Amino acid sequence: MELGIDGLKDAPRLGKAPIYSEADKARVIQKACSKPDVRLMSLS
Repeated sequence: MELGIDGLKDAPRLGKAPIYSEADKARVIQKACSKPDVRLMSLS
């Protein structure tokens, strides 16, 4: 209660720094959620 709204934010944590940036994560999510390119699909 002492910190108010700021108390809800994550505190810094120990451990290894993230390997992938937020832009990298967004690119992977966008690619995973998109439909595959029809030209690259096998006909068999």
